[in-house]
Parts: sequence; structure tokens; C-alpha cells
Amino acid sequence: MAVLEEYIARPYARILTPDRETGTYTAEVLEFPGCFGQGDTPDEAIRDLEASMEAWIEATLAAGGAVPEPLETRNFSGHISLRLPKSYHQQIALLAEVDGVSINQWIVNAIAERTGMTKAIDLARSG
Repeated sequence: MAVLEEYIARPYARILTPDRETGTYTAEVLEFPGCFGQGDTPDEAIRDLEASMEAWIEATLAAGGAVPEPLETRNFSGHISLRLPKSYHQQIALLAEVDGVSINQWIVNAIAERTGMTKAIDLARSG
């Protein structure tokens, strides 16, 4: 398998978005900034995206850059360092106190709610 085909076959985060106004589709790879494809059908958008991926990878390698690893294969520790304005910290501390949880747990819950993870957890529990 050629180098480009090996990259294309990896589990990169491909996002397909319909455009309700035009009836077309846009596809993108989250790990490749500026790498997009378009088409009148989902299949056309994905095929166009794969051509864009090849061009993106070729340009990155030609410039001496590294092609990023797929998000799915990256190791995440579960630890982040977060700086925020003092006013946010104070408000979060107050809200956590009202909820009877730690600041860390309050932030985790807020992120889960914003990303839809609470819905996924609820579905898993009910199903």
C-alpha cells in the first residue's frame, strides 16, 4: 500500500455536514486544519475529502512537517491544566458548593453536559 493510501486508511475524524440551504455536503478532517471536501451527495463529499487529504498530506510532508496522529489513537491522560479568570473561578466554586460537589466534579459535569456525554450515558443506562 502506498504511503498516501496508508494515511487515508487511518481512523482520522471525518465530519460530514449537510448544508440545508444548498442541499450539498461538506466533509472535513479534524486533525488536518483546512482540509475540506464538498459534494452534492455524501459519497461525493467524502471522495472529494479523500482527494483533499492526499493533497494536504503531500504538502505537509513536502514542507518537512509531520502528519498528525488520528485523535482516536492518541493517548490522553485525563489531566488538563486550566487557567481561567478569577471571576469564573469564583462563580464555579459557588455553583459547585450549591450542588454539593467539588470544583473538579462540577467542571467535569459541565463539560459532559456541553459535549452531549450526559445523553450518551443516559442512553447507555436505559438501553
